[in-house]
Amino acid sequence: MIPRLPLGLLSAALLSFACGPRGRSEAHAADTGTGTDPRLAISVTDDVRLTLEVPNPGERAVDVEFPDGQTHDFAVEDASGRTVWRWSEGRLFTQGVQTKVLRAGKSLTYEARWEPAEPGRYTVVATLRSSTLPVTRSRQIVVPAR
Repeated sequence: MIPRLPLGLLSAALLSFACGPRGRSEAHAADTGTGTDPRLAISVTDDVRLTLEVPNPGERAVDVEFPDGQTHDFAVEDASGRTVWRWSEGRLFTQGVQTKVLRAGKSLTYEARWEPAEPGRYTVVATLRSSTLPVTRSRQIVVPAR
């Protein structure tokens, strides 16, 4: 008769090895010194279209890690600094850590659309919520009267 304990231990060890953390390959090392110059593009017409582009101009892929399912956010502040709109408000995000591979010469691009209630001066703040490549960009805009 074969004892069940060693077989159980072997199974647990194999499962632990298979599901355990992986070491980072050199090709996907988190490297914030890639010369990344994130860009915030804003188009103001009847609505405001926002685009955050995070390029990787380097020669190697970069792991971009996020602490949860929310990869980015956009916020709009009025002239007094009060947040009047936030893209993520009312949205639900997973709690799982995630990693996106940003290949050499490629970009991560996130877009949103805001419909302003009133004309005026606003500050748009775009954020890449990465723990390895955090990015925040802001720009002032003027929403004209319709």
